[in-house]
Amino acid sequence: QPGTEYRQEYYAGEAEDKASVVSVGTEQVQVPFGYFTDVLMTRDLVPLEPKVQEFKFLARDVGPVMAVAVSGGAPGFEELLSYRERRP
Repeated sequence: QPGTEYRQEYYAGEAEDKASVVSVGTEQVQVPFGYFTDVLMTRDLVPLEPKVQEFKFLARDVGPVMAVAVSGGAPGFEELLSYRERRP
């Protein structure tokens, strides 16, 4: 649900990363591994470093396919190059 916020990790004063859902199912992403529709987009924040912000794009049954650092620190960009499904 857009606007939903959650903690990614929490250890007071050390690791307090959190995220919020920006959109569900309306994003499309093209990365070297392929093209994805119906993508979940999150905005990740680090309260201990208030200028750090990143957008992540997650595809169903795959997971993270792209991440873009938009503020704080060095600009960064990550994209999925390959994927192998795990079998139980």
